[in-house]
Amino acid sequence: MKKPFRDISFWGRAARIYSSYKVTQIRVKILDRHKRKEAEAVANRTEGLWNSIHELNSNRMMELCLSLRGFYLKTGQFLGSRYDFMPTQFTTKLGKLHDDVPPLSAKEIRITLEQELHGRLEDFFTFLDLSKPIGSASVAQVHLGVWRETGEQVAVKIQYPTAERLMRGDLSNLRALAEFLQKTELKFDLLSSIKELQRQIGNEFDFINEAKNMDYMRNALLKTVPEVVLPRSIYASKRALIMTYLDGDNLSRMAEFRNKKRNVPLWIRHKIGKSLLDVLAKAWGVMIFELKFFNADPHPGNIIFRTGSSNKVGLLDWGQMKRIPDYMALNFAHMVEALNTNNQTRVIESFFRLGVTVDMPDDVRTTEGIARTMLDTKPFGGFDMNPFSDKNALRSNAVTSLPTELYFLVRTVQLMRGIAFAFDLDYSLAHTWAPYAKKTIKELSHISTLK
Repeated sequence: MKKPFRDISFWGRAARIYSSYKVTQIRVKILDRHKRKEAEAVANRTEGLWNSIHELNSNRMMELCLSLRGFYLKTGQFLGSRYDFMPTQFTTKLGKLHDDVPPLSAKEIRITLEQELHGRLEDFFTFLDLSKPIGSASVAQVHLGVWRETGEQVAVKIQYPTAERLMRGDLSNLRALAEFLQKTELKFDLLSSIKELQRQIGNEFDFINEAKNMDYMRNALLKTVPEVVLPRSIYASKRALIMTYLDGDNLSRMAEFRNKKRNVPLWIRHKIGKSLLDVLAKAWGVMIFELKFFNADPHPGNIIFRTGSSNKVGLLDWGQMKRIPDYMALNFAHMVEALNTNNQTRVIESFFRLGVTVDMPDDVRTTEGIARTMLDTKPFGGFDMNPFSDKNALRSNAVTSLPTELYFLVRTVQLMRGIAFAFDLDYSLAHTWAPYAKKTIKELSHISTLK
């Protein structure tokens, strides 16, 4: 689809979704006027209205993501992992975008892969299943094969030919949408986030650099976090990456743990979820505070549990990495230490030290609520991260500026928050990260916390 038609398609679909929610909000307000007289009937009617519109728009959103792909698909992945505030209809459908996107044909994949390998596939593989990928998402799809030279089972990641061009164009539309929503619906500095995404997006499409990142992190994490396992690169080019294969289930299956029909006992959800989050928190604690270089895209499709007989957690997709300057590492360490206390003053001071500004800094209750829900996974005093909820602190105290350097740290915490909610866990990343933060503060005490 050519860009002008692609843009028209996006804005048309986005407008339908947005306008249908505005109409539903009006209908719900009209019903609310009658609550005192017919409280139970009105409540049931209101719930039915929301469920109906969620079902309709989740289908619309899924169709938008799959037909336009590009960065819209990646946005759908993020929303599909936000079990803490996205309606069930959305997480059930959009969760499939992590690894179950309609793939390119075997013919297209063969042509691309032979170009990247500079030879016939039969010369490199004794077996390669091009009929069905083991994963397909926003940037690439992955096929299972056996590498001829070593006999190893491998995962073969092939980049979609038009993915980079589409994503860069999509970000322009999302930037315009962010400006609109920032003025009308969401009291949050969305533009800084889009700017950081535009600056970092190229990392997703350099598979040679991804292989280097993966091998570096494999060596670094296996020494300090033996509970995780990473693939080892075998061959890398700009658009193809061949690596050792990790067996197991990825976390895109989390919807099963939220599906009441499966009747997964709460104690089992808690046990699995806590075990998983302990490992993830440890791995990201090492990356953020010790290595100051972290995977900025820990969405469910990139995390595998029960890998083979080792029972380790597998970590995939090392293209989107973020380096943390010392001053930001120190500021974030102070923030984590403050969040691990009940000291409201410390939390707010540390929050502002990060460079965040809010509309009403003297409103300490909502400022603390914003800081805790933005930068920790633990539920806090009636506040939540749902941007449309009356319990969202942003409703009364807008975030007017978010430093671009902070965006991927916030995004990482929010993806972890979605995982915690999927397993019904009251889990604090700040508590787990506190020892790493304390060590970082001691090591970096000689530098200024200001940029």
